[in-house]
Amino acid sequence: MCRFSLPPGYTRTKPVGKPKLGPLLPAIDGILKADQAAPVKQRHSAKRIFERLRDEHSFAGGYTVVKDYVRICRARGRETFVPLAHPPGHAQVDFGEAVAIVGGVRQKIHFFCMDVPQSDACFVKAYPRETTEAFLDGHVSAFAFFDGVPLSILYDNLKIAVAKICGDGERERTRAFTELVSHYLFQDRFGRPAKGNDKGKVEGLVKFSRANFMVPIPQVASFEALNAMLEDRCRCRQGERAGRHSETIGERLVADSAALRALPAVPLEPCEKRAARVSSMALVRYRTNDYSVPTAYGFQDVVVKGFVDEVVILCGGREIARHPRSYGEGVFVSNPLHYLALIEMKPNALDQAAALQGWELPEVFQRLRHLPGGADGEPWQARVYPGPAAAGSNAQGRRHVRGHRGDPYRRRRLRRGQADRAGAHRAPTRPARPCRLSTPAEDGREDHIRRRLCGARGMTGTTSDTMPMGTMSGTPQVLLAHHLKQLKLPTVLREYEKVARECAQGGIDHPRYLLRLIELELIDRERRTVERRIRAARFPAVKSIDTFDFTAIPGLNKMLVLELARCEYILRRENIIALGNSGTGKTHVALALGLAACQKGFTVAFTTAAALVSQLLEARDERRLLKLQRDLASVKLLIIDELGYVPLSSTGAELLFETFSQRYERGSTIVTSSLPFEDWTQVLGSERLTGALLDRLTHHVSILTMNGDSYRLKQSAGRRRATAGRAEQNQATEIVDPDTGEITTP
Repeated sequence: MCRFSLPPGYTRTKPVGKPKLGPLLPAIDGILKADQAAPVKQRHSAKRIFERLRDEHSFAGGYTVVKDYVRICRARGRETFVPLAHPPGHAQVDFGEAVAIVGGVRQKIHFFCMDVPQSDACFVKAYPRETTEAFLDGHVSAFAFFDGVPLSILYDNLKIAVAKICGDGERERTRAFTELVSHYLFQDRFGRPAKGNDKGKVEGLVKFSRANFMVPIPQVASFEALNAMLEDRCRCRQGERAGRHSETIGERLVADSAALRALPAVPLEPCEKRAARVSSMALVRYRTNDYSVPTAYGFQDVVVKGFVDEVVILCGGREIARHPRSYGEGVFVSNPLHYLALIEMKPNALDQAAALQGWELPEVFQRLRHLPGGADGEPWQARVYPGPAAAGSNAQGRRHVRGHRGDPYRRRRLRRGQADRAGAHRAPTRPARPCRLSTPAEDGREDHIRRRLCGARGMTGTTSDTMPMGTMSGTPQVLLAHHLKQLKLPTVLREYEKVARECAQGGIDHPRYLLRLIELELIDRERRTVERRIRAARFPAVKSIDTFDFTAIPGLNKMLVLELARCEYILRRENIIALGNSGTGKTHVALALGLAACQKGFTVAFTTAAALVSQLLEARDERRLLKLQRDLASVKLLIIDELGYVPLSSTGAELLFETFSQRYERGSTIVTSSLPFEDWTQVLGSERLTGALLDRLTHHVSILTMNGDSYRLKQSAGRRRATAGRAEQNQATEIVDPDTGEITTP
């Protein structure tokens, strides 16, 4: 006792014994271990563990001893942390959620937070959604707020920035985030997944800003007003002290500002870029909403730039539309001006056009309701009259719209044959129509027919009863051209005037005239259809049977090839295999048979074996293999050239076998190869796979054996002999002067 200044007290030499609880300690440890895999809200409390020990193990002890042991065990399992030091010039970023009343609507908002840990300075900005454009705009606004770019920024693994976490811990960044880092040149750092303490400063800022900046619930007119309020709160916070620091946040921010990088000369454009295509209704879809563009850009490829507050659409690098951003679902956002040019040609759509709903139209638009194609349902067409130079009009003609159609009193006077004062001075250009009596109904009917056939000039009483055959007045010609274009009859549109003149000279009646026009249209349409099939087949060159030299390959059965050119084997779903040496014309014959199939109306596809396998492998990696296989199976004739030149991988051989198997007895296939059947195992790599493929391919097949000398070698040798012959002839005709050495040709 003399060794101590104070009595040391009682010291235990061994743990206190637990005679009742001791045997049950493994059961308690097992319960606590099982709780680690259970949901947090469904884990055992100390009271529940005590009840289970009492009911299941007949525990006779008290609750306190169980509670103390559980508390000690859980304390051992709790994570401890290391204090961190934050050098100046670094930042952390995260998003938070809150509720606000914006424009009278209670809604969830997402706010961007950037914290500078060394000084605890903060920046907060709210957005309707947590999107790519909000993420980029938040960075641009924060950099402008701090007047500099941090040296590094710490993130969690949000999908806007990280596309994938690789096995070695490296992050595969998204395109938008890569553009942000490349533009501002800061270092990006990422915390561990589901470990918020790695960026505890910004996590605390999210809670602080929600509890202090947004309590009570903000009520603002717009997001601009809300963000202005949040920016003022962030600036006011710089005058406060945080933690144990004696200096204010603004005073400590000086060190951070000195370490920040300078801003680039031009800020990043904070938008998401997407490729899109304009629909038939002049609409572009972006994030489930439709935005209008001018109708002249229908079916064009465009680029959509989605900003936080607007959507900009570009075509060929030029801006064609700009709309306010909509965050709804299936919203139609339009500019009525985009559709006015089309509505002028389709006035029936004036009342039901979605773009004009709720838009107060000027008075001038009421005239469209009375024009032909409006209330009376007649097709409207602007008329073009050639303006005579003697009258002082434009040499290109003047555009005149039949405005009298909108005036019922003027129409009534015209039906009665009365001319108005405005048209009284016009000189008649045609013999006057003889006056006759008629009933009002018959008069109105003929007046209507005359308007449709002869245009507005037929209303002035100056039209003739007959027209020269083979000629046509302005309006019917324009209407006929319009109708032929709508019916997609380009040959009739191009030839009808010429054929009309020929029929007029030959005295041919109208049915034969129409028959000749329709025959021309059918012939031209068939020609265009064949050309489309040939382009779709992707032939490397267009070859025909007529250009093939059968004498060079005596072993080739010419009659069989000519029979195959009739394409009846395609109807029977049979195959063709061309075997022979390189350069003997196998590809020529395959291309010629493919051309014949296109001319017979069958769909054809040409490819090499190596290219086909490459396409199948790429489609499998891009998860579109089923679509490619369906496309290959739907082709009536598939030509696979050069099978055997390149060995195939095991996966490629299996995919090629699937292609042949899917086409078995469903379509015809032409295969060319320089290898005999017994050597195909070298290409496919498996005897079992080769046997199964040949079994399907040769079940219904015509085999063309094409052994002989190579065409290419013959042509090359012929060119060399011709060149050598010309050189010898030139040498024989040259004369050398023995005195001067000059070479002359007689």
